[in-house]
Amino acid sequence: MNHDTDGPRRVVATAADFSTAARASARLTEGGIPQDSATIVACGSHEAPAVTARRPAVRGGLLGLLVGILVGHLLTSFELVVPNHDDDTRIALAAAATGTASGAAIGLIGYGMALGRRPAGVPGRLRPDHYDLVVDATVADRATQVLAASSR
Repeated sequence: MNHDTDGPRRVVATAADFSTAARASARLTEGGIPQDSATIVACGSHEAPAVTARRPAVRGGLLGLLVGILVGHLLTSFELVVPNHDDDTRIALAAAATGTASGAAIGLIGYGMALGRRPAGVPGRLRPDHYDLVVDATVADRATQVLAASSR
């Protein structure tokens, strides 16, 4: 991709995400447009939604639930705990509840530790609003034709 150009440039396509813009750029190259005459430009910006404490807690809780169920199953399967028929359900529920609580706690601790790595006052992750595919004006008409033909 050419980043230093002296001549005029024109936007020939706009994409919502980078992968779509990259595919359009590849179609230009396949259509005979020189690769160094096209550039993908990120335009505009918005702050990506911040991760709240709820997401890591839920993920940790779900993973803890799975681990708790597995531990409860292993305890009863290998007869490390000898339950009677009434205790099977109680052991499984206790292991699942303990796993869920500990998983959620670990998720929250990890979230809290990650917060400390970001300096105060630094905005969240910025994301482009869209991507423009810009080409040299000398090949712009041909590039438009290539993109139009490839979208059929």
